[in-house]
Amino acid sequence: MLVAAAVLPITLAPAAGLSPAVADPGPAVTPTETPLPSSTYRPGDCKVPVPPAPGGPIRCGAVEVPARYDQSTDQRIELAVAVIPASDPAGAPPLLVLGGGPGEPLVEPALTGLASLLADPAAEPTGFVALAQHRDVVFLDQRGAGLSSPALTCPEVTDALSAATEPPLDAIVGAYGACRNRLVAAGVDLGAFNTTNDAEDVDQVRQALGYDRIDLFGTSYGARLALQVARDHSDGLAHLVLSSPVPAETNFVADVAQSYDRALRALDEACTADDACRALLPELRATLDATIARLDETPAQVPITDPATGETGTFPIDGYSFNSFVYFLFYLPDGPQVVPYLIASAAEGDFGFVGDLVPSLVVPFPTALGQQASFLCSEEAVDQPPSLNAPGESLAARTITAQSPILGPNLARVCEAWGVPPAPQRVFEPIRTDVPTLIVTGRFDQITPPRYGRAIEAALPHDSYVEMSWTGHSPLLNAGTCGLQLLDVYLSSSEPDTIDTTCAAAGPEFVIPTP
Repeated sequence: MLVAAAVLPITLAPAAGLSPAVADPGPAVTPTETPLPSSTYRPGDCKVPVPPAPGGPIRCGAVEVPARYDQSTDQRIELAVAVIPASDPAGAPPLLVLGGGPGEPLVEPALTGLASLLADPAAEPTGFVALAQHRDVVFLDQRGAGLSSPALTCPEVTDALSAATEPPLDAIVGAYGACRNRLVAAGVDLGAFNTTNDAEDVDQVRQALGYDRIDLFGTSYGARLALQVARDHSDGLAHLVLSSPVPAETNFVADVAQSYDRALRALDEACTADDACRALLPELRATLDATIARLDETPAQVPITDPATGETGTFPIDGYSFNSFVYFLFYLPDGPQVVPYLIASAAEGDFGFVGDLVPSLVVPFPTALGQQASFLCSEEAVDQPPSLNAPGESLAARTITAQSPILGPNLARVCEAWGVPPAPQRVFEPIRTDVPTLIVTGRFDQITPPRYGRAIEAALPHDSYVEMSWTGHSPLLNAGTCGLQLLDVYLSSSEPDTIDTTCAAAGPEFVIPTP
C-alpha cells in the first residue's frame, strides 16, 4: 500500500491549461510505422518458490525490450513476468495484470500470495488461481519496477522519509537528487521510463509470450496505462478492466485536495446514516480537523512494537502523521469502515489503533520511487502549485497537499531535482476505444474519485460501469470475493452488460467497538 506522505498511489496527466514544468523536452517518443526491434522471452526461475497450480508449474521469466521505442538507442531492459497456466484451457484470452503506483512491484508479491494459496493442494482454488481455470493469468512488473531490470528503487528517499516524523523538504529533495545521480551514473536513461514506452512494453510482452489477444486488467496507474495500450494496440486486446481509473486528460495532482474532501464527505454521510456510527462520531470531518489541529500543537507519543524484533518504543504523532494514517486507510480492504473508529479514538486521546497501524507501513516490497518520479515529473508536474488550482475545504485536505513531497506544490521541487523531459502532448489527449471495457470505482476512493470513472464511461461506446459501495481505492481487488467474481463473470460473459452486480451494493458496515 502507498502512503500519501511518501509516495503516489495513482496515475494521471496534466489537465487543460496546465503545462508540464520540467527540463528541456528532448525528442518526443511517439508510435512509429517503422518495425519495432523484436522482443524476446527468456524463461527463468521464480524468485519465490511456489507449488504447482492446477494447470501446472508457475512460469517465471523476463521479456527483453528496447529501452526506447523511437530507436534512438540500442539499450535493452528486462521486464519480469510470472504466469499461472490455465488448468482447463477453453480458448479464453489470457488475463494480463498491471500494477499501480506507478512503481508498484507486482510479480514478487503475486508469487508470495500464490505460494500461500497453493500450499494446500486439496484446497478449493481462490483468487487469481480460480481465475486461471480457463485462461492463463500473467503478472507483469512494469519497466523500472519490482523484479524488472534495471529497478529504479531509491533507498536514499526511503531513508530520508523515515528519518523523522516530518523530514525537511530540503532533505527529501536532496535524496531524490542523490538517487537520480546514482542511477544516471549507472547508465540508466530516466526519461525512458514513461507511459508511452510502458504501453509499447505491454504489447511486446503479449507478442513475446505468444498470445494473439489478451484481456488487460489495470489498477490505478495500471488502469491509466491500460487505456494507453488500448489507444495504440486495440487489435491485441479482447477486454479492458479498469479499477480506480483516471482519464488521460485529467491531472490528479491538481485534484488531490478536492478528491480527499469528497471522500471524507461521502464517509461522513454514510456514518451519519448509520445509527451506531453516528453515535460514535456525530461529526466526522469536524472531529478529524480538530484532532489534526490539536496534534500539531501537542504531538502524541504512541507506543509501538517492532514486529521483527519485538522491541517496544514510541512514535511521535503530529497532525500530519495522523492525517496520513487516515488517508492510508482508504487504500486498504475495509479501511474506510475503520476510519470513524480511528478518528473517534484519537479524539479521546486513545492512539492504540494508530500504534497497531505503524508496523503495517513497513512494506516488504518497496515501490520503485525513481520510476514513480519519472512518471510524475514528465506527466504530472504543473507550472502552478496545485494547491492554488484546487484548494481543500478541510484542514485534512490542505494538510495533505501542503506537506506531502509529491501530492501538492512540493512536487515542483522534487521534479527540478529529478530532471526528466515532459511527455508528448498525445499522452494527455482523451482516449476513445471500441475494446469492451469494465470500469470499477470505489465510493470512498480518496484519490481517484468515481467521477473519473464516469468520465471514461461517457467516452467509451462499449463499457460496463460498477461503483463499489464500501471500498476506497483499488475497489475491484479490495472487494475480495465480490470483485474477483465480477471480474471472472465479465470476462466470461457473452453479454457483459447483464452481469449481476448485487454484491457491489452491499455495506458498508462500520467497525464499532462494543463496551
